[in-house]
Amino acid sequence: MELVYGLFLLGFLLFLVLLAVLLRYGQRLDIRQQAERERRCRQLGWRLEPGHGLSYTIHGESDGIPWRVDYDTSGEDPSLDWRSEALRAAALSLHILGHTRYRVLHGKLGQAVFAADHGLASLAGIDDEEQREFHDFIASEPEQPVGSETFRRRFAVLAHDPGLVQGLLEPSVEQLFLAWPELGEHPHSEHFLSVSLDRSGLRVSAGNRLSEMSQIEQLVRLGVTLATRLRQRLPPPQT
Repeated sequence: MELVYGLFLLGFLLFLVLLAVLLRYGQRLDIRQQAERERRCRQLGWRLEPGHGLSYTIHGESDGIPWRVDYDTSGEDPSLDWRSEALRAAALSLHILGHTRYRVLHGKLGQAVFAADHGLASLAGIDDEEQREFHDFIASEPEQPVGSETFRRRFAVLAHDPGLVQGLLEPSVEQLFLAWPELGEHPHSEHFLSVSLDRSGLRVSAGNRLSEMSQIEQLVRLGVTLATRLRQRLPPPQT
């Protein structure tokens, strides 16, 4: 009995030591990444604004397009988004998401989940217009046959106006979607990357997969590239 207790205590102590090592490594990694962000933002002329905890916002302007990158740790999972309000649509007009996720959401299972969400929201007295608009868009808008075969296997492009996305995805733009630094040869970006254009602006969401500054710089390049190309196709904003 004493031997069992001793082994249990030894295992528990080893677990605490391993946990302390992992926490220390995580803290050192956060400090290194923060120092690299500050250095690169100064070099690139971007403004880094610290938030609560590990959250932060980066402000910048490229090709006359003001934008920001938000890293938010307030929810259950961290989220990283590139956003620009320089171009907007009257309603949700464009959505690019991983093809597997699209098939699930567009199919019967996804529609059942959407219906359940609407029912729960109604019972709770919540009118989530943005979520309902997204559900309706996924259900009704056809997938647009744009991009290469490789791109279409991994991403689905939905657009209310086909002219909005014709010629949008040149090979150089596709590479910004498909190849990401420091994620290995096959980053599977379709699992975490999405793009939307609606009344609040253009947003490129990267979930919680990107943290290195080189990845954030590519997220900015992708957002600015899409914004520049879409700006030529959208009607001028109402004044």
